[in-house]
Amino acid sequence: MSWRPQHEDPPRRLDDYAFRVGVLLASDDRPAGHILALPLVYWYRVGGHLWWRRWGDPKMAVDLYTHLARRQPPFRDAFYWGDQLNELLVGFEAGQVREEEDTYSIAWLPDEASGQAALEVLGTDLGAERRKRAARR
Repeated sequence: MSWRPQHEDPPRRLDDYAFRVGVLLASDDRPAGHILALPLVYWYRVGGHLWWRRWGDPKMAVDLYTHLARRQPPFRDAFYWGDQLNELLVGFEAGQVREEEDTYSIAWLPDEASGQAALEVLGTDLGAERRKRAARR
């Protein structure tokens, strides 16, 4: 048994949104902010002893960074997993996200524009985030 999980195929539920920036659009279709979804894969240790370990199935979670200009402070970082993640993904699939008491439409940016927006608006280098999160697997 391995000291680290060796699952080769973690769940792919976030693939369409992972490492991408979405522009949050208010009800009048004006940009209100940005959102960035950073995926995490984690495993629970379900058994083992001093010299061996047994790991459960891989699970998904997401770090969700949001920037809303009208909010003070404008940045928020939230962590979603389990049922919260399911609700978030249902909203993503419908093209919407709920932030505080408002619901915003999401326009997902292509990869190159996401990298630029993540750096300029959220101060996050997506290339570095990909490398950092790939090393944890």
